[in-house]
Amino acid sequence: DLQEQAAANSSFKQIVKHYLGSSYTKRPYRQGVKVYEPLLNNKLCMLIQWDPIHEATPYVRVDFNPSYADIDTVRATLNHTLLNGLDDVANLGVITRFDAAVDLVGVRPDQLQAYYPSKQISRVHCKSGRLESLYIGKRGEDNFVRIYDKKLHSQEMNAQFGLKLPVPLTETTRIEICMMPKCGFESLISVANPFEKLILETQFPSFEKEQLWRTFRVAAQFIGLPSALLMLDPTTRAKYIARFKATPSTWWKPQEIWKQWPSVVEGVRKTLSFS
Repeated sequence: DLQEQAAANSSFKQIVKHYLGSSYTKRPYRQGVKVYEPLLNNKLCMLIQWDPIHEATPYVRVDFNPSYADIDTVRATLNHTLLNGLDDVANLGVITRFDAAVDLVGVRPDQLQAYYPSKQISRVHCKSGRLESLYIGKRGEDNFVRIYDKKLHSQEMNAQFGLKLPVPLTETTRIEICMMPKCGFESLISVANPFEKLILETQFPSFEKEQLWRTFRVAAQFIGLPSALLMLDPTTRAKYIARFKATPSTWWKPQEIWKQWPSVVEGVRKTLSFS
């Protein structure tokens, strides 16, 4: 209501006034603030936006990464700025984004072939002839997929932002899917498994004698599987898609991965300390 909006507006502005954050403006919100960790002024902790341009948009939006953010700062900020503190998050909050991730140990991104039905490649980054990251789908859409070199990413984040993220000792590929559940916290546990449709493979020994297949595999490593498939005629494309579906990885088990989802949701609940 208007009372809660006025209270939130005043509290958020106090963050900037007391040098705990910096102003930030981006549509669809008129106002925002970047909150930094108290002892590390260069380390972003969370983003808060409010006062939306469109009436149908939720009045307040909060964005933070539990892997990087100082959770004590997140809790303290929300308890101080929201009228009913973290109870508002639990009772009124709508989760618009949740990133689910799994690490493949001993695998490099350039060793993978990835395919997600109805999505196309949106970004590929290579270095020295080797694939380092692959994005499937578009930012802002449900189940946007990021596949990247976790070891390299951790090293770059530590160097750029002065973090102390653990660096994998061996080659590790991070599979990250950005979900847009748009539901309350109580319904989060029931969202569909976003990894279910993702097809991953590393070897197709029975087809490697075919010259076109080998050429296709090399092309897919550099431009991504969806784009490589679009280069084929419809008949060959359908045949190659069928091959991927008919030879699933024995090590890629989306259903087993998703069995951990209830404990992940409960972990977030405990981290934010609301019942």
